[in-house]
Amino acid sequence: MTDSTQKVSAVVKLVAKAGRRDEIVQAFADARPLVDAEPGTEHYSLHLDQGDGDVAWVVEVYADQAAFEAHSGGAVIASLMGALGDSLAEGGFEMHLATPTPSKGI
Repeated sequence: MTDSTQKVSAVVKLVAKAGRRDEIVQAFADARPLVDAEPGTEHYSLHLDQGDGDVAWVVEVYADQAAFEAHSGGAVIASLMGALGDSLAEGGFEMHLATPTPSKGI
C-alpha cells in the first residue's frame, strides 16, 4: 500500500503499429501544453527505444497519488487516447507504477 503523500512514478511502454512511432511522438508533442498545466506532474518525458523502432517509453513522476489520479482522469490522457487509438499495436500499452526513491532530479 502506498502512502498518499509519497511521490508516484510510472513507466509506460508504448508499441506502435509497424512504422508509426512518429505518430506517438507527435501526439505527445501536441499534449505537452496540457501536461505543463498539471501542477502535480513533476516529470513527464517520452523516450524512443534504440533497439526497436516501434517502441517508445514514457517516464512520469507525480507529487502524490492524488496528482497521478488527476492526470489519469484528465485532459492529457483524453487527448493521447484520442490521438493514439489507431497508432498503437494490439496490446501496445503497458504501464508499471512505482514509488521513486531519492535520486538525482527527483
